[in-house]
Amino acid sequence: VKVLAGVHQADPGGRVEVFDAKGHSARRREARREHLHFIHQDLGLIEPLSTTENLDLARPLGPRDLLPGRRRGEHAWAAQLVQRTGAFIDVRAPIALLSPAERTIVALARAMNGWHRPDGILVLDEPTASFHSSEADRLFDAIRQVAGAGAGVLFISHRLDEVRAIADRVMVLRDG
Repeated sequence: VKVLAGVHQADPGGRVEVFDAKGHSARRREARREHLHFIHQDLGLIEPLSTTENLDLARPLGPRDLLPGRRRGEHAWAAQLVQRTGAFIDVRAPIALLSPAERTIVALARAMNGWHRPDGILVLDEPTASFHSSEADRLFDAIRQVAGAGAGVLFISHRLDEVRAIADRVMVLRDG
C-alpha cells in the first residue's frame, strides 16, 4: 500500500504502472492523485472534531471558504459526501461518538472527495481490523456502493470470511 501511495519506492525490478480507462499509461504522480484513493489502517481522523470538520481538513480551501456563515453549506456538503457511500451519519457529531464502522465510512467519504471519475481505485488496508463482526456489514454496503458506481476496490484483509463476503476476485500473497 505504501508503494502504491508513493511513500516507499518499489524494490529494484518492481514498478507501479497506472493506466486510464482507455489503457493509456498515466504519469505516476498525477495518476496516483486522480486514480488511487486510500484508506489506511490509521484513519487519520481527529476525534474531537466533527465529520464536517474532518472532511474540511482534507480539501483545499479557497478565499471564500474563510468567510463567516459558511457552516450550513459545509454541513450540507459533508452530508452529501457521506451519502455517496450510501450511509447516513450526523456530520455535526464529534468523530469520537461514531462507531468504528462509521469512522471508516467518514474516511471513505474523505477519500471520495473530489473523485469524479468512475475509473478510480479505492485501496482499503485492513479497514475492519478494529471492528466487531456485525459492524463490517455496514462498511461493506458502502464499499459495494462505490464499486457499483464503477470504481475498482483493492480490499486488504487477513479475515478470509470478509474477503469471501465482498470480493469478486481474490489474490493471496504470503510473506510479502
